[in-house]
Amino acid sequence: MVWEDRGQLVFTLPNQQGGTTWCRVTANSGLGQQYLNIVGGKPFRKSFAFGPAQMEEALDTDGRVRLYGILFDFDKATLVPESLKQLGYMIILLKENPDLNLEVQGHTDNKGSDNHNLELFQRRAETVVVFMGLFGVDSNRFIPKG
Repeated sequence: MVWEDRGQLVFTLPNQQGGTTWCRVTANSGLGQQYLNIVGGKPFRKSFAFGPAQMEEALDTDGRVRLYGILFDFDKATLVPESLKQLGYMIILLKENPDLNLEVQGHTDNKGSDNHNLELFQRRAETVVVFMGLFGVDSNRFIPKG
């Protein structure tokens, strides 16, 4: 990427760690000076998946845990395969803690009417509860809430 504006030149270079190095050259023509700023970056590692131990720790500490990676088809309450890892961790947590009951909250994007989204995120929360039931986790342990 190269960007140029009012005496500045910004460009990026790939680095050996797989990230991006950002470089900015700024010229001050009145003083005859140039400045070079270099910022090296490591590649972004997406890590939103918590294992059962981290979930339990968050529940003990904060009384809640936010899970990322439980995904649905667009505008549907159908789980996508990428959700299986997080849901599997939830199943392990619940089987290891038989007295644990949870509120499952569903979410949507901001597309569609408010009424449509209210109904959709309720159905998504209920889908998670049904999924848990397929693996022997009693649905009575959940409160599905949009």
